[in-house]
Amino acid sequence: MFYMGRKIEDLSEKEKFALVNDYFENKEISVTEIIKKYDLDYKKNELVRFLPYKETTEICPYCNVSMNAKIKGRGILDYPSCWICGHIKYNESYMKCECNNCRQLLVEEQKKKRCLIEAAYSQNEKINFSDLDLKTQIKLSRMILKSSSDFIIFDPNKIDVINDWEVIDKLIEKKYFTVSSKNDITAFEDCDKFPYYYNKYRVLYDINIVFSEEEKELLCKNRYFCQKSDRLEKLKVLKDYIHKDVMNYFKKELLRRGLYFEIMPAAEEEFKKLYEILSYGQIINQCYGMARHISDQVISGRISSYDVPKMALHYTYCSILKGLNKGWHINNSDVFFAERELQDFITNILRKDMTILNSVVTEDML
Repeated sequence: MFYMGRKIEDLSEKEKFALVNDYFENKEISVTEIIKKYDLDYKKNELVRFLPYKETTEICPYCNVSMNAKIKGRGILDYPSCWICGHIKYNESYMKCECNNCRQLLVEEQKKKRCLIEAAYSQNEKINFSDLDLKTQIKLSRMILKSSSDFIIFDPNKIDVINDWEVIDKLIEKKYFTVSSKNDITAFEDCDKFPYYYNKYRVLYDINIVFSEEEKELLCKNRYFCQKSDRLEKLKVLKDYIHKDVMNYFKKELLRRGLYFEIMPAAEEEFKKLYEILSYGQIINQCYGMARHISDQVISGRISSYDVPKMALHYTYCSILKGLNKGWHINNSDVFFAERELQDFITNILRKDMTILNSVVTEDML
């Protein structure tokens, strides 16, 4: 009669313990010899699949018992697991145990984190929209309407122009936008200073402004500013936008020629006097001509490129003033190349045609 060896389940507990030790720790004995020693009915390459789990020195944090591990090869163990609750201890931080105890612990930790977020970000003193200056109202409302229809939550992910973050940061700094206590926990970094470290591009922000229903309705219809702002304030903001646009234009024209531009405070205040005697279109025209002239002066060696950043604005102002005193006629440039901010203010807020930039702007025009 053909004889077949034993299965592992036929061994006594003492034999099983000895078998595991021989296979895992005693490298001097071969697998073939182990099979023969314990009279087992397994092939050499399949024995490891049927070996009992080996007890480890790891202790289950929930059951306080030694954890076992599956033998993967001679001297190689799989992750320790608890034979009572099924908890697995992973070495890699990105692998998480999903036993019932770990799932419950995660729920409790998330509750604690949620409480910390609520405590850190739920108390903010609200600001009345009507108390803000016109320029801030415009920036704030434009940001909100890009992102939200309810005037409650601001979502930066809905902002599609990267340069808008410069404006957003300023609004956050002034607490017009504040980190929302309703944010998902994953938006915050899991560290000792939780919840004060977070990804500013991922978190949602509370709109920390109080709007009346009338204000909301008018802003959504883009009619608020034409009804609520006085002409003098509109004129001041228009001049601010014009000056910012002119400075950006002059800077770009110099950069196109490999030259740099720096706004010196005294020269800037001097330059602003031009807006009382020239239109935006005329000033743009002169900035284009002066950028070309300065570049020619640098090429000819009459001016050093190192001097251009600090002298360009004052030089341009003096040259324009000198020309006006000589009776120059200055043509208007094409005003439709004005940047987005200036165009939006004129067409959507003032509800005027862009051609107003072909005249010196005054309160009566608004």
